[in-house]
Amino acid sequence: MQSKHEQFLTQRQNAKKRNIDWQLTEQEWIDWWEATGHFHERGRGKGKWLMARFNDTGPYSLTNIFCHQHGSNVSDAQKGKPKSTEQRAKMSAKGGIHSRKKITTPLGDFESTYAAGRHFGITGEAVMWRLKQTTGQYKDWNYANN
Repeated sequence: MQSKHEQFLTQRQNAKKRNIDWQLTEQEWIDWWEATGHFHERGRGKGKWLMARFNDTGPYSLTNIFCHQHGSNVSDAQKGKPKSTEQRAKMSAKGGIHSRKKITTPLGDFESTYAAGRHFGITGEAVMWRLKQTTGQYKDWNYANN
């Protein structure tokens, strides 16, 4: 098994191979992974956790990354593909990426994850990730009481 130092170097090198700017120090990378609680579960493959970038654009930096489970990230590849009426109904029933639940953030209230995402310049998935956080800078992101 690789040391944390080797894991850091591997991820940084993989970003470089993909021409993605890397703005994390080794200590920031380690601290970030430890704060996620998924350091021991990170990696490739189903059920593993990874470091993802908002909208899959921009650098790997503390302001542009979030922890994401592998299966969810793979589904991002389906973005932009046409969805049938049935698929849209299923997503809506599950509170999918365009959930109509009202959202409360420190900067205001929004009618949906889509509206919040549009305001902050992030995806619906990123809004939903922020809603799941119970500590840190997104702890005050919540579904509004209807």
